[in-house]
Amino acid sequence: MHIDMGAGKDPVGVLMQLEKPIFDGTVGQCLRRRDDDGRHGAAVGAMAGDCIAGPRAGGHPVEDEGAGGEGECEARNKGVEGVEEEDGEAEGPCLAFGAPGEPSLIAKDSNKLTIQWGETRCLEEGPVPGLTVRYAVEAQQVEVPSGRATPNGDAAAALVKADLWRPAEETGDSWAQLRGLRPGRYYAIRVVAKPTCDDPTVRLEAPECSAVAVFHTTPTVPGAPQPPQLTSRERTSLKFKWNVPESGGLDIIEFRLQLRPPPATATNDEDDEGFTEIFCGSPQTFRATKLLPGMKYTARVKARNELGEGPWSLNSVFTTEASVPATPEPPRSTDVTSTSVSLEWDVPKDNGARIDSYMVDALDMEDGCSRPVYSGYSPQCTILNLKSGATYKFKVRAENQAGKSNWSSTTTVRVAPSVPGPPQSLTCRSSTKTSASFTWSAPEDTGGSEVGCYEAEVMSTSKAAGRSGWTNVYSGLEPSCSVGGLRPGCTYQLRVRASNVAGWGSVSQPAKFTMEPGMPEKMPPPSVLSLGPTSLRLSWKPPAHDGGSSITGYQLQCCDARRAAEEGPAAFAGAYSTSLCVWEGDGLLPGTEYSFRVRALNACGASGWSPAVRGTTKAGVPQAPCPPAVCEATSDSLTIRWDPPDGRGSTVSSYTAQVAEQESRRNGFVSLQEGSQTCVPSVPEEDLGVPTACCSDCICDGLDFRDVYSGSQAQCRVRGLKASTVYAVRLRASNKAGSSEWSKAIACKTQAAAPSPPRNLQVAGVSVDSVSLCWQAPEWSNGSKLNMYVLERLSQRSKKTTWVQEYQGHAMGMSHTVCRLKSGCKYQFRVRAGNSCGVGPASDTVTVRTTAAPPGPPEGPTFSQKAATSLRVKWAPPERENGAPVTNYRLEIAQQGGAFREVYSGYTTTQKVSDLCPGQQYVFRVQATNEAGPGPWSPASSVTTALAPPSTPTNVSVISSMDHDAPGGIQGDATALEVTWEHEQRGGVAAECFEVEASPSKDRGGQLRTSVVRQVVRERRCRLGGLPAETSFVVRVRAVGAKSSGHSKWAEALSRTAPGGKRLPATRPSESGSSGTLTVPSSSRSSKSSPSEVSEDSLTASGRGARGLSVKKTHVRIRPRPRKSLWKRAKAHFLTVAMAAVAALFLLLLLLHGSLG
Repeated sequence: MHIDMGAGKDPVGVLMQLEKPIFDGTVGQCLRRRDDDGRHGAAVGAMAGDCIAGPRAGGHPVEDEGAGGEGECEARNKGVEGVEEEDGEAEGPCLAFGAPGEPSLIAKDSNKLTIQWGETRCLEEGPVPGLTVRYAVEAQQVEVPSGRATPNGDAAAALVKADLWRPAEETGDSWAQLRGLRPGRYYAIRVVAKPTCDDPTVRLEAPECSAVAVFHTTPTVPGAPQPPQLTSRERTSLKFKWNVPESGGLDIIEFRLQLRPPPATATNDEDDEGFTEIFCGSPQTFRATKLLPGMKYTARVKARNELGEGPWSLNSVFTTEASVPATPEPPRSTDVTSTSVSLEWDVPKDNGARIDSYMVDALDMEDGCSRPVYSGYSPQCTILNLKSGATYKFKVRAENQAGKSNWSSTTTVRVAPSVPGPPQSLTCRSSTKTSASFTWSAPEDTGGSEVGCYEAEVMSTSKAAGRSGWTNVYSGLEPSCSVGGLRPGCTYQLRVRASNVAGWGSVSQPAKFTMEPGMPEKMPPPSVLSLGPTSLRLSWKPPAHDGGSSITGYQLQCCDARRAAEEGPAAFAGAYSTSLCVWEGDGLLPGTEYSFRVRALNACGASGWSPAVRGTTKAGVPQAPCPPAVCEATSDSLTIRWDPPDGRGSTVSSYTAQVAEQESRRNGFVSLQEGSQTCVPSVPEEDLGVPTACCSDCICDGLDFRDVYSGSQAQCRVRGLKASTVYAVRLRASNKAGSSEWSKAIACKTQAAAPSPPRNLQVAGVSVDSVSLCWQAPEWSNGSKLNMYVLERLSQRSKKTTWVQEYQGHAMGMSHTVCRLKSGCKYQFRVRAGNSCGVGPASDTVTVRTTAAPPGPPEGPTFSQKAATSLRVKWAPPERENGAPVTNYRLEIAQQGGAFREVYSGYTTTQKVSDLCPGQQYVFRVQATNEAGPGPWSPASSVTTALAPPSTPTNVSVISSMDHDAPGGIQGDATALEVTWEHEQRGGVAAECFEVEASPSKDRGGQLRTSVVRQVVRERRCRLGGLPAETSFVVRVRAVGAKSSGHSKWAEALSRTAPGGKRLPATRPSESGSSGTLTVPSSSRSSKSSPSEVSEDSLTASGRGARGLSVKKTHVRIRPRPRKSLWKRAKAHFLTVAMAAVAALFLLLLLLHGSLG
């Protein structure tokens, strides 16, 4: 942010918040150090004597007339307190803050100051949530008298003015950087703290301003002055002035002024740029003298102080006043002719003003007259219309805006002699058929020298003369000559010129003459313009020379070329006379070669015969064919044939057949043209395909014929015709000469056919199980009356689609209603018309969907996961959705004999029902709903909830000891576990027995091993004997209810370790003395346990215990459970995946079949 401060309102600078510290390390390490009392300490990088802080605002208040900022801070504090007192509504603590620490200097240069200050502190003890403090830096430029040290204390406060403080920037840090300052200046700076709190109930007292500190920027060399200005200008002097630049904080000692190019009085050497120093001193003006008038000068200036010289100013360019040009040098002649002189001269000095023009004066030495001959800007000129051989004196002067220069010295130039003029009085004295004689007189102007020779040239103006351009026929001193070797009747021109020492002069006016006439020259051979089958046209050019007499006519002879080759010129007899150069002959034979020759006639006689030329007549077009004959006619085609016509000199190469359709019947006739008087009778039904009449030309012109065949065969089959329609057929032949006339047309009729498709098949009405359709009669009945309509429906069975007939009725009925359709299904229909020829093509299909109906009843609900208070109900979707998918199911429940109530509404087909009574019978039913509405209820299904299991045993205790009652084979290596518990019946079915389970385990993540020992007892205690020693067992107990009510939850499991003894080898079941064993395969990696073999006595004891009989103890022999091989596990996994894939594919096929049906 730029701010203006100080008496001169110079910019203090821009406060820039640095993105990171200017020194390495943390901000607190590189910028400031803090003492225990919070005051600001010495700054890193500060220079001694650069800054002496003024008195603190809190300790030494400044009077009102002073320039310090403490008065303003107190005023702001009072203003803030006044606002808080006026509010009167804010509640909460009032926080007071100390003033920020005095600013101190971190670093400085000529235009930048980096300062820091001590942070303000809250005077209240303890942290204040949401409290933030920002700092505003205010500055102003102050004037310190020269020679005084940097002010401090009261002296610094006295320099500032209260109305000149300007805010620079706000920052949340305790340091800032001021840029863009003036070098060697003093700046007063203070810091204002602005605390804010997120808690609106907390009142904040504005802290006082920091102490005022004065800093001094580093002095530099002076800045570049403004370009020198001009105060006065003369022809030989320029006076300059310049302003005082930025001094860099020190007094300017002197200025240096340089000029380019240097004046005449300069004594210093030029520098690399061509400048020379012309002044050095403290004044700000200087007059440069001894300059050239009208010269352009470039000036620049720079200042110097105690630190050195500053940069040069920008260049200023000025020009001295101009004067008249200097006297030119004498002109020089560059080219001299008989009538002109070319001069040039050096450009003189313009003396500061551009030369505008030059003036050249010529003095004729013969008559003594002087006259200006040139005025212009170019220093060269050509002077014309001078006398040949005369002597002239030339001089020149220059002129600019200041005036005219003096005349230059004269230059003498002699003009060269000229050639003579043309001879006079050229006359033809006599002429014959081949020669002529001429005379002339000498030229009037000899060019200052006697004629030394004459030269005569002749040129023909007639093409017959065979000459082009002028030809020299005479050269000599005599003014007469004779010309021979000319052609009769040709026109010529003759001219003469003379020469002297200067060269040949101009030619005379040509004399035109004509020779006596003669017979025409031999003509060129004629050319054939065009050839026809029986005619021929010739043309020829007139002879190159008519002999001097106009052509009066031409004679042409003609004969057979073969005869002319045999007999020669004698074969030509007779002649055709004509005055034109074109002859047209008729009555010739097609394809015959003839020879022709021609000659020209004039008043003097006939020319010789031209060379003979040959020409052959063309072949003619074929004759018009006879009308074609119809060989076969069907409902959509006609087969025709014809006899080839005469080719008239060329073989017929192709035939073109055309047909035109009749459009109406009227009174038994086929009208070929509306309003025509000639008609073709209609074709009777029994004569279909047989032509009955030929059409005249006027009738053919009224029909719209189209090409149906083009080929070399003399027969064709025309396809794509309409049934029961009369057509006109005509034919023409073609050879290399062209096409013949059209034959006469014949009229024939195609056979009748099935009708065209019915039109505009539409849906008249739609219901749940029916669709009403209507249509319009076909556009064409194709020659047979309609007798029925067939309505078809598209049916898809498995993967094939077929059209099924839904209706066949009389031709008068053009609507039908299709019934017994499925609800909400899409159907496609089409209709066909029939006559005596059969059933025609089908119409466009129409697609329609029947209206949807409510879905059918779902299947009766089934039940799973039956518990005492909940069960899961499942049902199958309805067998028929009736055109709209099921969007909702409603499940209702009722107790036996009670009213139904809704327990579920949704889209799924399964639901878990809770909050039921144990052992109670319920009835369920379900209903499906789609966009058409709810369907009927499913059949009701009844279910009875399970009985409630007994409660869980409590206070389970386990005591381990050595088993001395074990069989002899395992004594000393067997232990026994005494298990006791308590059980209290709290509702539900009473416990009939208890199941005790002991699992040997090892400490492997708390997982149970799979070897399990179980006993079913009726009492509330149990002894498990014959267990292996030094083995840890996990024991748990649960109650078994009566009446199949299930069992309770397992009681909390207890872990016990059997006492150790000498380990003996395991005995076989026969040695154990027990009537039955429980063998449990185990795996060290399995966490679940399940018995694989249960002894018969154990199962019997468990069953008898449920009936109140005594329970027999069981003994176990623990052996490891064999691990399954990798192949068996992979095989089972593969079979599971394969079965799932087959089930998914079957379900997809069912869905696809349902959507297509």
